[in-house]
Amino acid sequence: MIMNSKMAGKEDEKFMRIAIRLSEQNVKNALGGPFGAVIVRNGKVIAKSGNKVTTTLDPTAMLRFLQSV
Repeated sequence: MIMNSKMAGKEDEKFMRIAIRLSEQNVKNALGGPFGAVIVRNGKVIAKSGNKVTTTLDPTAMLRFLQSV
């Protein structure tokens, strides 16, 4: 599928909003810092997570999430 820059911008914004929601939930639920990550492939979310570094006391927790995809 070919997307023009306006379509790509809307898609990017949709996924960024998911990451922002994850970061807000993370803080609200005292799970970690205000960081969220979304991994997208072909327009679909294939992985998402909030940062758990402060609850796991593991500074590589976000990196491990990204490596598991």
